[in-house]
Amino acid sequence: MSCAEKCLLVDLALDDELDAAGLAEFEQHLQQCPDCAVAFARQKALRGALRAQMPRHKSPSDLVQRIRDALPDEVSAPEPQRTAPATSVVSLPAWPTIATKSRLKLALSGLGGALAAALVTVWFMHVTPEDRMTQAVVESHVRALMSGRMFDIASADPKTIKPWFTGRLDVAPPVKDLSAHGFDLVGARLDYIDNRRAAALVYRHNEHVITLYIFATPSAPMSESDPVVRQGYAVCHWSSHGLTDWVVSDIDPDELEAFEDLVTGPV
Repeated sequence: MSCAEKCLLVDLALDDELDAAGLAEFEQHLQQCPDCAVAFARQKALRGALRAQMPRHKSPSDLVQRIRDALPDEVSAPEPQRTAPATSVVSLPAWPTIATKSRLKLALSGLGGALAAALVTVWFMHVTPEDRMTQAVVESHVRALMSGRMFDIASADPKTIKPWFTGRLDVAPPVKDLSAHGFDLVGARLDYIDNRRAAALVYRHNEHVITLYIFATPSAPMSESDPVVRQGYAVCHWSSHGLTDWVVSDIDPDELEAFEDLVTGPV
């Protein structure tokens, strides 16, 4: 299969419709194709966000009845005879024909697609800018993990990393060595999130990867958020002195707060 054809398997994989061999082949392809990996991560994140944000609704009884009334008569099974003479043949309920099943499946799939589109529209209407940014940094972090491109420059020395951003960003981001506290600086990269360039500093804490995104925001007021968890990743952000920082990792939210205290504390 071509790469484009394998990208079509994203939805099948998320719906658990691939057999064991197909799933293994698809997972192997994800390790070799960043485009498919990004598509898979985006779809998975969107589904997770929809499950977390959207309540489950039961179809109104009148809608159910209208759908039943619209079905062809051949779907409705005749009522079985209550009694029958011993010598007579009892009529069994008639199964829907293949053509009827196809029409029914097509009707329900169309209804499901319309409902899914409506749910996505409602979800986007209620998502705040902070929610969208949270989702964006989680996606960027996951994309870097899956593609293997965690950093453009590998170094544990802040004096090496900080000047690397000169000419690449509007400001030189502060870079701290936090290895004495168990957070090891391993590298940095230039990223682009929510139509803005950002410095991405990469740290490791035991087996966990932490990405600290730093944006130039000259007009942003001082602020600070509590950690939230999205798709298994803890996220928090703060703004001060013309910079806005977002940090994301799969570590415990309390550990993420400890990391924030170290980053915002005195040098």
